[in-house]
Amino acid sequence: MHSALMAIHITVRSYSSQESRLKLLWKHNVANNCKASAHNADVDISATLGESVRLPCQANDKITHIKHVTWYKDEGGSRKQIYSKRRDSMDEEIATAFQGRLVMGDHSRLKVSSTRLSDVGTYTCEVQGRARKKETSITLHLFAIPETPTITSGKVPVNVDAKPQPVLIGECTIKGSYPMSNLTWYKDSMELDNNVPDVKVDKKEVRESNGLYTISSKLHYQPTADDQDAKYHCDVVFLKNHGEFGRKKSSDISVEFIYAAENVALKIVSPSPQPIKEGDDVVLECSTEENADLDYTISWQKGGETNEHEGERLTLHSVTREDGVVYKCTTFDFLESVDGPSHEMTLQVNSIENLTVTPGGRVVKLYGDSLTLECDSSSSQTPVYIWTKDNNKVGEGMVLTLHSINYNQSGTYHCEVTVPSVPGLEKEVKVDVQVEGKPEVFVKKTKSSAKGVNFECMAKGYPTPKISWNVEQLPKEEKKSDFEVVSSLALPQKDAPAHVTCTASNKFGQSSQDSSAKTRMGEEASTDGPVPSTEESSVGIIIVICIVAIIILLFLIGLTYWLWKKKRICDSDRDEPSKTPTSQGVNSGHTRLPGEERVPLNDTPRV
Repeated sequence: MHSALMAIHITVRSYSSQESRLKLLWKHNVANNCKASAHNADVDISATLGESVRLPCQANDKITHIKHVTWYKDEGGSRKQIYSKRRDSMDEEIATAFQGRLVMGDHSRLKVSSTRLSDVGTYTCEVQGRARKKETSITLHLFAIPETPTITSGKVPVNVDAKPQPVLIGECTIKGSYPMSNLTWYKDSMELDNNVPDVKVDKKEVRESNGLYTISSKLHYQPTADDQDAKYHCDVVFLKNHGEFGRKKSSDISVEFIYAAENVALKIVSPSPQPIKEGDDVVLECSTEENADLDYTISWQKGGETNEHEGERLTLHSVTREDGVVYKCTTFDFLESVDGPSHEMTLQVNSIENLTVTPGGRVVKLYGDSLTLECDSSSSQTPVYIWTKDNNKVGEGMVLTLHSINYNQSGTYHCEVTVPSVPGLEKEVKVDVQVEGKPEVFVKKTKSSAKGVNFECMAKGYPTPKISWNVEQLPKEEKKSDFEVVSSLALPQKDAPAHVTCTASNKFGQSSQDSSAKTRMGEEASTDGPVPSTEESSVGIIIVICIVAIIILLFLIGLTYWLWKKKRICDSDRDEPSKTPTSQGVNSGHTRLPGEERVPLNDTPRV
């Protein structure tokens, strides 16, 4: 290994020495080309492809009284006329290949616009005077500046623990070069070619249909651990003009070095934070220690069975309780073809299963009965049960009991189950409760005036009650629900009876309620709440009668007592003997005998 590195360092060339060598090589090649194509040329002209160039005519300065100027171009060993013009005429003759691109200026100079590769060659300027003619030759060289080299990495990782072997470092390509350019590979500042040990360079040169050259080169090299920080690039050196060279450099690439994994870790990336609930998308990640690179593949097992997925991450969509099994990831060193370390974990998926309500489906109960609903489920954590109806909470716990059930308790009940320790985990089950029984009737005046009176009768019951009135006018009926109907009645005051009666009936019986239809002058009908039903009014009347009877009885008792007391006082006054004035005074001189009682005046018995 040390001898190979030493050989590499011996072949290091600096940029300046390499450029000097390339310049000498290009000058030699250009000189040979110019000599072969223009051995009789008087002038050499260089230009960039696509730009305009002016070809001088030295013969113009040797002829006076010029009558005719003609330009020729060597084609296949013979001269072909490309331009001709007489001094005494405005007419010009231009060859088809140069139409629109040739203009002759002062001193018979010929301007060629938008130069093409086909314009390269030797041109002859012929000037005709009165008695003689002269001609001179010009050789035109064109150069195309290539594009910046493009470089792509071989993307082959180098295992530092494996046996060293050459790998594809990268491929470099240049386009649009003319004449041929020179492409060279470098590692940092060191030139790499086939003369360097452990280096192989493959070049391919293609001339495109437009005449320009495309050059591609592949570099194969055997890196070592010392090359971890090395940068690779390619240079192209191209001819710009006689003695002038241009240089373009590609971007840098590097080689990926990898290390064998010693430990792996399996963790949950998403959701975060945990816990996991059914319906979540779960992402598992199998990773190695930080100083290990991906020189291995990863295989997965789910519940002991091999999973087809490969890669660092395994995604489980909409997990269920069945996904809560053991997961295992194993690394495989594809360079050494051996299994690496592995790791496993058990995935816990929190769920609510077997959610039921008893009785379920549709439950029918008689008015006034009691109903008990029970909700049950199985869960990985302790659940909480909430009962709701019409989005209102009506109870907590697994059991909901409805006592003396009425029509307002008909509807859909939801048992909502949540798990506080697992945010977002919830389920619900519903049951429909239908209450049957004799209708309830509520009548009220909705509008009352001298012209007429409006009534509204609301009946609740199941099956749905039918409403009838004790008048001939047709009511307007509206069904609010399966157990509630509202009927509206409008009566003119002159045709209204003293009382209107609303009757609601179904298979369980009927109920009625009446209301006063007449309105006294100045009376305004009350619209606050329903009027009590006939049965409720009878109970109220009985209560009032009882209260009045008790008051009358108490009055009679009091009157009797008062008459008795008055009569006794009168009898006492008649039986008392007459007294003298002296006997009535306090100081009358009367002396009370021993044992004699003093009787006060106007003494009345105590009750």
